Amino acid sequence: MKKNTMTLMAAGVCAAVVAQVANAAYVPNFGGTYTFPSQASAAAAGAYNGTVQTGLTPSSVTNSAATTWSSSGGNFRATNWGTGATTGSDTFTGSIDLTKYIGFSLVASAGYSFDITSITFGLGRSAAGVRQWQWRSSVDNYAAALTDYTNLSTGLTNSSGVLTNTDTNGSWTGKLNLSGTSFKALTTVDFRLYGYNSEATGGTAGLQTSLTFAPAPGAVALIGLAGMVSSRRRRN
Repeated sequence: MKKNTMTLMAAGVCAAVVAQVANAAYVPNFGGTYTFPSQASAAAAGAYNGTVQTGLTPSSVTNSAATTWSSSGGNFRATNWGTGATTGSDTFTGSIDLTKYIGFSLVASAGYSFDITSITFGLGRSAAGVRQWQWRSSVDNYAAALTDYTNLSTGLTNSSGVLTNTDTNGSWTGKLNLSGTSFKALTTVDFRLYGYNSEATGGTAGLQTSLTFAPAPGAVALIGLAGMVSSRRRRN
C-alpha cells in the first residue's frame, strides 16, 4: 500500500509540473535576424526586418543619444565613440563609456516567455573607428561584460569579455553564447554593444551585415517530461 501511495504521489507531482509549464507558453519558433540595408534614417536602418515572431516583439536596433548614427549600407554604425587608440598601436588609454552603445531589446507578449542561447553578430569600423567592444545585458543592469564567445573571425579576439579588433578598415564576426538560468524564462531583455578606444570621434563603427538571436531547445525537454509521466501511468 505504501509503495502504491508513493507512486501515485510521484506521478501527481510530475503531472503538476507538466501542467504548470504548459500554462506558461514559450514563444514558438523563437529566433530571428536583423539585416541592415541602406536607409535614410537610423529608425529605418535599425527596424527589425526578420521573421515575424508570435508572442515576441523585437525592438529596432538603436544607437544611444551620446553617439551619432552614421548613414551607410550593410551596417548599423555610429560616430562619437570614446577615443583612446592610435593608428598602428595596440596600446589603449581609453575606457568603456556606458552612455555610448548600440542596442536592441526582446519583449514577450502577455502570457509568453522565452529562452535565449546566443547572439551571432558582425562588427565593422572605418580606419579611425572603434578598436574594443563589450556586449552587456539588462539581466544584471549592464554591470558586467558577457564573456563567452565562439566562432570569432580572424582579427577579432576576446579577453574576459573585451573584444578587440585589428587596426584595419574592416569587419569581423562572432557568436556570443548565453548560458545559465539568467537567460531562461525571460519576458524582456535588453542587449547593448559598447564601443570604445576609437582613434577619432569621427571614426564610424558598429554592427555589420546582420545580427541573429537564437533559441534554446526547451520544448524538447517538456515533451520528454510529459512522456515520462505518460509511461509511468501506463506501467502502473
